[in-house]
Amino acid sequence: MSIIEFSAYFDESGTKADTVAVVVAGFIAPTEQWVAFEHDWKRILSTFSVSSLHMRDFAHSKGEYKTWKGTRTGVESSCRA
Repeated sequence: MSIIEFSAYFDESGTKADTVAVVVAGFIAPTEQWVAFEHDWKRILSTFSVSSLHMRDFAHSKGEYKTWKGTRTGVESSCRA
């Protein structure tokens, strides 16, 4: 019998008192796959000089992304690759 180690990542949205819904999404994969993903993800963040991706700020060109309005295609392409 072989044992495969899995890791999972979850995120939530809509937890403020004024929201009508709470959403939780997650991904599960073998740990070695996450290690490869994290390596690629850190490279993408470094390439675009950001510390993380916060969709609320990214979608509205706020915070670290305030100068990106209209220029997000490169980031989006890198994330899909």
